[in-house]
Amino acid sequence: MAILSRFEGLLEIAPFQWSLPVILIVVLIGFSYFIYRTKQVRDKLRRQLTVSELLRRTSTRFGEEPSVHLSNQIDEMLHDITQTLDLGACLLFQIDHRQRWQLTHGRSHQMAMSGITIDLKDPAWFETQFLNEGYLHIRDREILVGKIDDMALGYMARAKLQSILLVPMIIEESIQGALAFASQKTKPWNKQEIRLLTVLANILSDAIDKADIEFRLREERERLRITIQSLGDAFIATNAYGQITMLNKQAETLIGLSEKEALNHRLRDIFVVRNKDGRLLDPVQDVLRDGRSLQLSDDLTLLAADGTQIPISDSIAPIRNESGQIQGAVLIFRDVTLEKEKQEHILYLSFHDQLTGLYNRRFFEEELRRLDTPRNLPFAVIMADINGLKLANDAFGHSMGDELLKATANSLKNACRADDIIARLGGDEFAILLPKTDYQEAAEVVRRIHQNTESLTIEPLVISLAIGWDVKARSDVNIRETLARAEENMYRQKLTQGHQIRRSIVDSIIQSRMESEMDRNHTQRVRFYALELGRILGLSDGHLDTLATAALLHDIGQVGIDPGLLRKPSPLTPQEFEEIRRHPAIGYRILNSVPELSDIADIVLKHHEHWDGSGYPLGLKGSDIPLESRILTIADAYTSMTEKRPFRPARPPHAAREEILQYAGRQFDPHLAHRFVEEVLDGNHENEQQSKKR
Repeated sequence: MAILSRFEGLLEIAPFQWSLPVILIVVLIGFSYFIYRTKQVRDKLRRQLTVSELLRRTSTRFGEEPSVHLSNQIDEMLHDITQTLDLGACLLFQIDHRQRWQLTHGRSHQMAMSGITIDLKDPAWFETQFLNEGYLHIRDREILVGKIDDMALGYMARAKLQSILLVPMIIEESIQGALAFASQKTKPWNKQEIRLLTVLANILSDAIDKADIEFRLREERERLRITIQSLGDAFIATNAYGQITMLNKQAETLIGLSEKEALNHRLRDIFVVRNKDGRLLDPVQDVLRDGRSLQLSDDLTLLAADGTQIPISDSIAPIRNESGQIQGAVLIFRDVTLEKEKQEHILYLSFHDQLTGLYNRRFFEEELRRLDTPRNLPFAVIMADINGLKLANDAFGHSMGDELLKATANSLKNACRADDIIARLGGDEFAILLPKTDYQEAAEVVRRIHQNTESLTIEPLVISLAIGWDVKARSDVNIRETLARAEENMYRQKLTQGHQIRRSIVDSIIQSRMESEMDRNHTQRVRFYALELGRILGLSDGHLDTLATAALLHDIGQVGIDPGLLRKPSPLTPQEFEEIRRHPAIGYRILNSVPELSDIADIVLKHHEHWDGSGYPLGLKGSDIPLESRILTIADAYTSMTEKRPFRPARPPHAAREEILQYAGRQFDPHLAHRFVEEVLDGNHENEQQSKKR
């Protein structure tokens, strides 16, 4: 109708008469124009339908497939666009923090493209175009000269890309990239097509944004999973119905089930716990119902899948969404077996003696008060003290004393009933509480204790106890008085037996020393040379007796030295020599424990002192050293030099003689050294063979 109207208008304004041929020509032209315009409209509609169909396929592609496949989806979409719209290339650019365009995905007819970077020399121009028009239609690539880098322009020239339509990708209200539709010829785009392509870019923007969000969520979930798995405590999460949705390795270990086996099961079927009374608990249901966190006590026991019972400590908290609704619960628990063992050990140590395993004074005092009731009458108390413990510690070291204490503790336990209270009150003192025990029964316990200790020996010591006891027979008697009488009886016995016990210990030590032929020969030779020099010096018979006894006992302190060190076949190290140097002090403590040997003890203590003060253990010099000790020093040195030792052969007598003279005034008293050499060794006194016979 529009064409006819135009045609009628022409007839009206024509200045001439229309002939039939002219009219036919005009009609033909008009009809041709009508066909052309119809085809043009049809082509336009077809292109719009093509873009619309492309839009539908893209929307379906990104809507149905998981976003983890986004990269493949984008490549497929670009290929589809390139083929459908007959483009030279379809490219996806993403803008980095330096405002460079990174070609992350690209597709031409021939190949996929990516990895190209375009530096925008004039980024403001691009942003202005995008903001003003919502797109950028570059009909000729020459427009981009000066706006992008030359390398990117060269790439476009080699690809013969002439015109480009850039549609921005907007994510979170900022331009994050662009979708480029590139053609090898000048390609016109109408506004309707551009609007459809803009929708296409928006779909892609949404897909990228969604994929990025999902990636961050997956990353957060993975970080959460790693964090949960790295927890030292066990972790279990449930949904609002109490079904397990997650647990870590520690939880798997404790409950005895894998995550696969436990998932979706009700927690109360998997996490079976009892309190100290044996009652089954379901604390998660309480949390899900009440919405309050729970911190459970440490007296819970978890029953694992294999029947193992594990003491645990746990806490439970609800999981809420943004509106505060409970979505599930989190249970964190741990195995407290070691903690309980430590607590029990600490409790044990607070009431027990660590060395002997007996009760300590604290527990003894508490039990004394607790048991002091009429129903426990008669109530016997036994006090015991180890005879010679100090001597054992001084002579052999505290390790020997510790062995003596432990042996005594075992002896007491073997002599008493299982429910009797045996305690080490401190040092060498023990006490026993015997409820419902009369005098006769208490005496029988004491007899068993003595019988047990008589059969115990820690070489070279024999265990001996001083024991006293008393019995509370009436409720009006103060238990402290009973305890005091038992202690008094013990000390009375200790005073009576103490000296005898110490003397027997010393005698046993001397006897053990004499059992070694090497030690016995050495002692006899030292005694011989010491007495010979003493007689030459004119000592009285009393002094000679003292000197002889000191010579026999001068090395008694070696009983406290490691025998392996005394018999070592190689030279001693400085540390080992320091250990050997302890024997004079040990010998002094042993001998000083027996009053009649106290004067001998002082001589033994100082028999390794040197005339010039370089000796040990006190560093005495000159006449501050007792005469008997100076005599022993010479006799001991000469005897030692002329004897075979594990680490060296014996020296000839003349060599030992020369060394005595060489060290006169340094190691030895010079006057005594010369007289020993000149009158004992070179005189007409008994020779070495005679000394051995004696």
